[in-house]
Amino acid sequence: MSGIRILACTGVTALGLSVAACGSGATPEASGHRSSTTAAATRKTAAIVGTNLPPEAGYRGIENFCAVAPLTGTIHYDGTSGGLTGVLTVSVGGLPPNDAVNVNWSNDYVRVPVIAGFKTDSKGTAIQSSVDVGRLGEVRGVEIVLTAASVPNPVLGRLEPC
Repeated sequence: MSGIRILACTGVTALGLSVAACGSGATPEASGHRSSTTAAATRKTAAIVGTNLPPEAGYRGIENFCAVAPLTGTIHYDGTSGGLTGVLTVSVGGLPPNDAVNVNWSNDYVRVPVIAGFKTDSKGTAIQSSVDVGRLGEVRGVEIVLTAASVPNPVLGRLEPC
């Protein structure tokens, strides 16, 4: 009978330790070994890696796109540096005033990933200083589709190679 009591107490103690170890959340632990990696350190590293793209990470050519009515203007793409700074020169008008716009890079009229965004002024003209490129185009673009950044994000207009 005392053996049963000891066994029952051991089970409760083991359960208690297990809950305490899992519930603290202070330090990640795997197989009894403490990890020195923290969530904050991991996020910081990811942010640095995301801005240093290797040359093969995107389309490294030069393309010019001309607006299709009712939009006016052009977008110039220069991926030759492999970096994200200075990739897009946006000179487009006819957009909604004081809005946020996504730049969608059309690879093949089917896959159209967002590569950048920008804001418009009170006249509906793109503000170049607000252009934020998040990635290079994947391949030579067949068109650029501008969409509203807010949901739902309707198509605002298109630009074709020129």
